[in-house]
Formats: sequence, C-alpha cells, structure tokens
Amino acid sequence: MTFNDTCPHKQALVGYRLSAPASWAALPLEGESGWVDEVIALLAPRPETRATLRQDLQLVHRALNSEQHLGIGAWMPFPETGSVLGAMAVDLMIPNEGSGKAVDIDEYRELLATVKRQGVRVISREIFRDTVNAGPCLTARETVMMDRRVVEYHVVYSVFPLDSCDAIELTFCTPHLELAAALDTDSRLIADSLTLSTGER
Repeated sequence: MTFNDTCPHKQALVGYRLSAPASWAALPLEGESGWVDEVIALLAPRPETRATLRQDLQLVHRALNSEQHLGIGAWMPFPETGSVLGAMAVDLMIPNEGSGKAVDIDEYRELLATVKRQGVRVISREIFRDTVNAGPCLTARETVMMDRRVVEYHVVYSVFPLDSCDAIELTFCTPHLELAAALDTDSRLIADSLTLSTGER
C-alpha cells in the first residue's frame, strides 16, 4: 500500500452503507447461519429453481469467505433461472499502522497498473480517475484469466473519501462476459449509493 502525508488531520473509516438493485443480495460473513432460506425468499425465484439457487449461493459464499472482506454479495440478474451469475466484495484499505500517512489515489493507481497477482493473467484492463458520491475514486475494468481456467470480467471501484486516511474498495465480478455491460450498470449504481462513516478506530 502507498501513502501520502495528509493523514494526521483525517479520520478512520468505521462504517459504510450500500443499496443495490433487487437482483443483488447481501451474504453473511463466515460464522452466521440460517441465511440461505432468507436470501432465497428475498430473490424469490420460481419454486423449481430453488435447489439450483441454494447450491449456487453456498458455492459463492464459500468462495468469497476464503478471504477476509467487510461485506460480500451475490448477483442473480435473471431470477427465473435460479443461477448466481456474479458476486461482489467490499474491502477496507488502511495505512500502515503508525505511518501517519493516508492511502493516496495516484500512487494506488500506479500500483494497480503494475502489480502482478498470483494466478491471474490480465487480458485487458482500463483504469481511470472517477468520482462517486462518497468521493474521488479509481474505476478499473478488466478481463482476466483466473488460475489458467476461468475468464472473468471485473469492475473495481477504489474510493478515497476526502475526510479519511483510509479507502474502501468495491469489487464486482462475473465469469459471464456477455453480462459485462449489465455488471457495469449495476456496479455504478451500487458505487454511487455508497455512504461512509468516519471516526476513531
């Protein structure tokens, strides 16, 4: 992570809120139980698709919880199919402890453009400065191959609120490349709904 020297006058991010289209459902973090039936009821698929949805939700939940996130969600743009076709994750980016420096948008952009992730081959990528309601951000759109097997489309919003040392990142993904435009639209709506709370961590 890279930083600038403006952190002493800013606060930490201590909370966030999002709203999303009806095709998205928030999933619990690991350790919670009894959530599958609630999500199925929320997404309201046809009875004959509920077994497929249950299986998909459990697979996506397990995959997302293999890493630590602030929040996770599943995307079902076609409720009649009962299939989860994408996912999202929310992550907090904080400065090194005791550094006295804030996460810096320009240096982070350079890091995004150059960093190599294990098991990920970038097929195409664009990164540009943008703004959402919560503040300045970087928006990245990329097509990548994961572990030499699955090609995915990702949209990433890295948001840098002006009143905080920290940043927050929203990552949206789908292995269905034909849904890239739909994911672009939904991810923008969700990113623009982001509200943040600051205070002492």
